[in-house]
Amino acid sequence: MRILRICFPLVLIATSCDFRVGDDVPGSSSYGDPDSPPLPPEPPPSTMNPTPPVDGADLFRTPCAGPIDLFKELLVIDPAVLASSEARNDVAGAAFSFRSRLEELSESADDAARFAVEWLESWKSTTQVGLVAAVQPRFDVENILVEPWKQAGGYGMSFLPFRLIAIVNRLDLASSADGCTGDAGEIRFVYTAVNPSLGNALAMTVIVEVPYPSTRSPRAWADAWHALPSPASSSYVPALAALVRDAMRDADPERTRVRTNEIALGQSQNQPWELRQFALMRADGQASLAPTLIATTPRDDLDGSSSLGAWIEDHRDRLAKGVTDALAITMQAGASSMPEANFRWTLASAVVPESVRHTFGLSTCNGCHGGERPADVLPFQHLAPGDAPNSAGYYDVRPTQRTRVSTFLYDGHGGGELVRRAQSMASILCSSCSPGPGSGVPPDSYPSCR
Repeated sequence: MRILRICFPLVLIATSCDFRVGDDVPGSSSYGDPDSPPLPPEPPPSTMNPTPPVDGADLFRTPCAGPIDLFKELLVIDPAVLASSEARNDVAGAAFSFRSRLEELSESADDAARFAVEWLESWKSTTQVGLVAAVQPRFDVENILVEPWKQAGGYGMSFLPFRLIAIVNRLDLASSADGCTGDAGEIRFVYTAVNPSLGNALAMTVIVEVPYPSTRSPRAWADAWHALPSPASSSYVPALAALVRDAMRDADPERTRVRTNEIALGQSQNQPWELRQFALMRADGQASLAPTLIATTPRDDLDGSSSLGAWIEDHRDRLAKGVTDALAITMQAGASSMPEANFRWTLASAVVPESVRHTFGLSTCNGCHGGERPADVLPFQHLAPGDAPNSAGYYDVRPTQRTRVSTFLYDGHGGGELVRRAQSMASILCSSCSPGPGSGVPPDSYPSCR
């Protein structure tokens, strides 16, 4: 097996639809000087063993900290994790379950069902987000999720129609590359909607994005992930559950973001794939998940418009450096639709270089999940359950329970987003600061690469 070896300070380019407003580097959480010079280009990755990622044989080695297992420390899709009691909605307090995420957001186990039903029902009534961002109601939510959930268990949390398909460690979103100070990025949980009666996956994923609490430094969170036992060990799931509980115990629900990617709720009305974003809101003493504007994605009606072309022309120098700014609020989308798998934003202006247009397009939700990435074996999505409907809406003949991974995330040959994230984690692991309490790693275990 060939193993990548690299260890140097680096702020890495994250999944492009994860761009943060005002970031100096796409995908980071740094809110520093917007006029700072761009980072030097990343070196091309070496070749890795082309074993399918689900086989867990894909390692990224650092001289200072040993190998990083991409599918233990960055993207967890191990069947033992997904099928564990810690992922089940009928187990109170299960570390990985959608039920636990809802109870954390609503801040009350007794109120979580009301919280979830109101969120789902809002898909039928929401027609506008912000002042001018119109959205189309998705009426199928009633007969696809709400009513079947009620019939299956009277809105009982044990019968929630969502199951885990991945846990994602986004340390690459840390606010600094030194690993010593600042925000540590996010831990994310990816769920698929399921038929409440049959349990089969629907064409809808929900991702809950939780910023790491400041109880540990980025280095300490990195070391905690790196110190997890092998997925082949019986202690892996309990150790991962303990790490997740540590993160969620002190996480701030106000900073959590929920995003969806689906076609299941709009198929009967021939509505396209659509991505939405939600945040926690409070009114009259009750919490709710409310739709929010998507800062870097324009409204659908602006495709090819002179106003969008003018905005990109005004920001072309920063886009050329890889910096993506928030659109004007009146241009931001309330929902991001993908009418086809190869959707790309078009510009009325012919003077904008293609490289600038592509950088902009890759920063949008529908561009990142659509045609701005190379042709992918997993259209419209980056992660999907093995038993999900295919792009035509029909179920696979031979479904599996393994999570599918787009080639944008990992191509099986040493390229893709996960490899770039591993470079970022290597930079943090090799930082000169100490691992810190709670990391599970003795101080000075790793020599510094600096």
